[in-house]
Amino acid sequence: MLTVHGSVTLIEDSFGMRLPVSGGMGVVLEANEYFTLESDEGGIMLLIQSRHLKALESGISTPQRIMGQRWPGEGGSHGIGVL
Repeated sequence: MLTVHGSVTLIEDSFGMRLPVSGGMGVVLEANEYFTLESDEGGIMLLIQSRHLKALESGISTPQRIMGQRWPGEGGSHGIGVL
């Protein structure tokens, strides 16, 4: 599931875990993993169903990996786009 625009909250049905997902973020779910989507503002989602879809390690973000990153063109002394 990829959030293309806006933001949603993914609510896992078994335990009620809530996961906020913003534009540009994605979530890989296991087969037979059920969830509900909730959004105050609305969001545009791209859902892909596949027999086998595995996230590559290079595409998985962690807080340590993304901390301090900036969009190209943003000012600052750290992050992407700063020379």
